[in-house]
Amino acid sequence: MFFKRYQTTKEENLELTTLFLLDLNTTKNTNDILIPEINVSPPVTSVLHEIIHTYDPFCWRHLYGRGIGHPIHTCPNDSPDQDGLLCYPLCRTGYNGVGPVCWKKCENITSIGFACIDISISERSCPWYDKCGIFRRSCVSCPENYTKLGCFCGQFYLRDNYGRGIGSSLICSEDNQQIGLLCYEKCKKTYNSIGSMCLQNCPSTHTYSCYGGCSTTKEICDSQIKNMTQSAIRTSLVILNIIMGLPIMSTNIFDIISNIAKNDWTQAIENLLFIAKKLAQQILPILTQKFLRWSFDKIESATKNASLIITATAMKDQNILSPFLKFFHLDSFISTFNHTYCEISNDDF
Repeated sequence: MFFKRYQTTKEENLELTTLFLLDLNTTKNTNDILIPEINVSPPVTSVLHEIIHTYDPFCWRHLYGRGIGHPIHTCPNDSPDQDGLLCYPLCRTGYNGVGPVCWKKCENITSIGFACIDISISERSCPWYDKCGIFRRSCVSCPENYTKLGCFCGQFYLRDNYGRGIGSSLICSEDNQQIGLLCYEKCKKTYNSIGSMCLQNCPSTHTYSCYGGCSTTKEICDSQIKNMTQSAIRTSLVILNIIMGLPIMSTNIFDIISNIAKNDWTQAIENLLFIAKKLAQQILPILTQKFLRWSFDKIESATKNASLIITATAMKDQNILSPFLKFFHLDSFISTFNHTYCEISNDDF
């Protein structure tokens, strides 16, 4: 609510202050007036953010972290066989891999690295004085391909082998991104990775990449870099200039200053509301398309309130207005104008 005299309809029932309890013309010192705390309603906040998204030529990108990462742990598809910290292609059928070499498997006998060996007890029909057939080998019988070794039969042969390369490093799984020796969850579709962080790509409304933010042009970006904490005042002035142009702003600011100099606070308020009303009329058709689920009364009321906030904030750099503007408690919602985040694509949800 603003003033009783302006409290004619629900839409004009501005939610910014409780000044309807006050009569500014009854006091010559605005510092004597007790100012109650006020809050901006959620609908007004939503409209403010929508206006800034639409008209502010600069926005901050969304940024989120992906944790500390985890070590590489997966082999590439063309080298799926892991041996230690390296990966190799699969060996041919009948071979098994040991590091960079594929060795032919030993068929049902023991392997000792580069060879296959098997020892079994021999079948013998030897005389008592030569039980193992040392001197009479014909009395010893061994399976095919085995060598007679007295009381034993033995088979030994070198294993066939071939090389399969020096190996490749472990990597991250397909659903992860590798940075150095660590794996991170992939960023969302409209984000780029910066180390362990994901930084939003610039949206279609602010296409020029400007470090941690996005702007509409290179010139806006250069200006922003010079003043990384662009004030709420400049943001609101930019919005007013884009929507309404400078001439009407300059004229009405002069009128407001003149009326305050004459201690005519009521007339100053009327001038301020005139600017806010003009701003609301300009942006209301656009906002009705943005908030389709809201009733028209709700959109209109929130738009008028948001327009008044923007207008009052734009006046804040006029020193002579300081006593007057304190009634709007700009400090309680001025952070709204410190560049909002860029729009988020539907693909991110």
